Amino acid sequence: MLVLAALAIVLGVVGQAKPERAVAAGAGVFALDKPEYFVQEGAAVGVTILRTEGTTLTNDVTVTLELEGGTVNEDYPASTITQLATFVKGSNPTQVTVFFQTLNQARISHNTGEIQIFLRSVSSGSIGTIDSAPLTIYGNGAPRVFSVSPRSASPGTTITVQGVNFITSGTTQTCVHEIFFEPEFGGVPPAPLGTFTVDAPNRLRFTLPAAGGLEPYTTYDVPYHIQVVTALDTSPDGSCVKDLSETGASLLTDDDTLVPVDPGDPTVIALTPKSGPTSGGTAVRLFGSNFDADVCSLGVMFGGVPAPSCVVVSATVVDVVTPAHAVGTFNVIVNNGSDTSPPTPENLFTFAGAPVITSVTPNLGPNTGGTSVTIVGSGFATPGGTITGVKFGGDNATTYTMVNNTTITAVSPVHLDGGTVQITVVHSLTGVSGFTTAANFTYVVGPLVQNLSPNIGSPSGGTTVTISGVGFAPGAVVTFGGVNALFVFVRSQTQIEATSPPGTGNVQVIVTVGSTSSPVSPESEFTYSGPIVQNITPNAGPTAGGTKVLIEGNNFTQAAVVKFGQVDAAEMTYISPAMIEATAPASPNGFAEVHVTITTPSGTSATSEQSLFTYTDGPIVEGVNPQKGPLSGGTIVVITGKNFDNGAKVMFGATEALAFNFNSQTQVTALTPPVAEAGVVAVRVTTAVGISPVSELSEFLYESGPPVVAAVTPNTGTVFGGETVVISGRGFLGTQCPGGVIFGTAEVPSCTVINDTTMTIVTPAQPSGAAVVVVQTAYGSSEIVELFTYLKPGQTGPPDGGGGGGGSGGDDDGIPVPPTGNGISYTLQPTWTLIVWRGADEVPVRDALQSTSGQDLSAIVSAVYTYDRSQLRWIGYFTGAEDIPGANDFTVLSKDRVYWIATTVNVPVTWQTVDN
Repeated sequence: MLVLAALAIVLGVVGQAKPERAVAAGAGVFALDKPEYFVQEGAAVGVTILRTEGTTLTNDVTVTLELEGGTVNEDYPASTITQLATFVKGSNPTQVTVFFQTLNQARISHNTGEIQIFLRSVSSGSIGTIDSAPLTIYGNGAPRVFSVSPRSASPGTTITVQGVNFITSGTTQTCVHEIFFEPEFGGVPPAPLGTFTVDAPNRLRFTLPAAGGLEPYTTYDVPYHIQVVTALDTSPDGSCVKDLSETGASLLTDDDTLVPVDPGDPTVIALTPKSGPTSGGTAVRLFGSNFDADVCSLGVMFGGVPAPSCVVVSATVVDVVTPAHAVGTFNVIVNNGSDTSPPTPENLFTFAGAPVITSVTPNLGPNTGGTSVTIVGSGFATPGGTITGVKFGGDNATTYTMVNNTTITAVSPVHLDGGTVQITVVHSLTGVSGFTTAANFTYVVGPLVQNLSPNIGSPSGGTTVTISGVGFAPGAVVTFGGVNALFVFVRSQTQIEATSPPGTGNVQVIVTVGSTSSPVSPESEFTYSGPIVQNITPNAGPTAGGTKVLIEGNNFTQAAVVKFGQVDAAEMTYISPAMIEATAPASPNGFAEVHVTITTPSGTSATSEQSLFTYTDGPIVEGVNPQKGPLSGGTIVVITGKNFDNGAKVMFGATEALAFNFNSQTQVTALTPPVAEAGVVAVRVTTAVGISPVSELSEFLYESGPPVVAAVTPNTGTVFGGETVVISGRGFLGTQCPGGVIFGTAEVPSCTVINDTTMTIVTPAQPSGAAVVVVQTAYGSSEIVELFTYLKPGQTGPPDGGGGGGGSGGDDDGIPVPPTGNGISYTLQPTWTLIVWRGADEVPVRDALQSTSGQDLSAIVSAVYTYDRSQLRWIGYFTGAEDIPGANDFTVLSKDRVYWIATTVNVPVTWQTVDN
């Protein structure tokens, strides 16, 4: 039988299988934060990688980003092409930002559409939806339009355009060459604007012409982008002598649109105020053009709802009163009988609801008042009104300050009875915030914990904690997670000192005075988490000391003390709360394994396998390259480190290397042995002095090879499918369905992988006869073998004779075949595709490859294979070899027979034929 991978190699179309990525626990999904990026030339653009669906990282995750396109060392330096973002292990970060530097070339044009930012790879986890985005570089001398005023106008109106670089001076001078009206919804402007005036480098004006064939626009009542084009100015005095060898055009944005209207049509170009309550009743003045007496009778509409009151003050001013309306922002539209005013950003009005409170912090305080509370929500600064009060229940806050539209700070009043009240915010225009449990504030009668310092301590206890709050008294009892404090000293009614007992995790610190206990709150939470050592690199060194060791973990401080066993580190450098570098001291006991510990005011780190450091003058493995290979062995591995010698022995886990070569005291080469199971093993070197310690640097990953299918139980079933069968073999881990298992010519829609050697599937419907069973993983495909037979209704044994795989496919199989004359279509996937031929019977292969779509597929189909059951082997047809004696085993396609089609392209191709 022919192995599928071997078949692909014969055909020259085998693809590279993706290696299985070593995924750190909770690695997550990584994606770019924006679909496009913009930056001024010469500045660095910040690109943030967002991380979702992750938990605390057990390994560093490196994300690789690259720039592509543009001109290296002109648009950006070569040194910035690749940027690495590291998500540090032991943390649970949601984002990391890197920067790509651009170069200042004093461009007069923008670089847009040429440069892409790619998220190329992640060392663990997966890549999210946004994995690439265009980068636009704004030229420092290129024109940009920031505003157009008014945004709608009739012919004859003066239009003012604000922006930058309409005129530039210095080494490179530019001036405005042309102005175009670019249709927002597509199309080409017929001509540039004829006349305009540039008042300043950031401002120009023009009179809006009427629409016409020779004018810059042809249609009224549609939006146009006002695009400014500049050219080089070669004059010595800035009089705008244009050199058109280089020009620059402003980019089109939402801020540069203008809607021309028919002469006599109304426009609304401003209104004040621009917001009001949903209950309506706000007096609003509209400014615009062509307001006449019919405006009020025809109705001024706020988002489709007519204003209940309307007065025409003049042809350019109308006073209205807003109707009641749902929350939201809507255009104000005027109708004067000739037409309606166009919607533009200038005539938007916002109907604002009452203030909404989403959180209060803290949400409790003493009944004596005086607690400063931060109130977060929305609608606090709705234009046209102000906050007129903050209430705690029925009592006014002692004081309050509006920080912004989403934040207010207030001081709680006295409320001697205690209990829970609602905090409400009162707005003069939109009313009072509604009820929500998020606005609850509890007045505490008795002790209340408002702050812990520190709020973190060693799991072994002994941390002195200052508890601040109110209602404390001599004799108070303090507990940490229900366990009494080791020591309690009540300094005053507002402060207690307590010593934490041993504990783990997050606990509540509760103060009890008499029979009254302080309530649970975020402010009273204490975390047992002293310094933690998670990894040390390298984890071995000579007995004389001097090895620089990088210690990774959590909760490190600048006051940390590092010990190797009982001996202080020779040197210590604090890098961050998660990283310290230390120099190992000399070992007082010679060869030894010791734990590296870190002590801070919060305690001493616990010992673990990850904190072990080995003092040895024997071999040490510091690197393995490559770091992975197949189960079958045979990978040449270069091992680097220290203290190797010619008599060394190399072990991969428990198995000795097949071959070994001593290169130097710091390098050996070994040939990996075969092993039975996939997984990580330690590469260890043994000499007469000792054996190298295990570390992350000495790990080697044995990867699974292609899956092997040994048996299918039961091995027969009906043509209708739907029966559960067990597939036995090995290498099944990682199989994903659909696509991972093929029965006959059909992909199995779902499969259940029980372990590496067993899986279950539900058979798909297929024609009667022997069916091939193939399992595919990232490591390849199993051999193509016939291990299952489809039986017709009433049939109890395999059918007689017949072609390979697809059976006879007759009408009595219970599965209908396409009617004669119907078109048939196959999708040939890259490399190879398994099909059942439903076209004409005994048609020459060379003719069949002439697709009815008109495409000649012989140029991309390199070979066709089918299984000959009588000879128990695969037989082949090679395109272009029909006239070479003995080159092909067959030259015609038989109806209902199974064939493997090999292609030489990397994209799917459609093959069309007819059943005739």
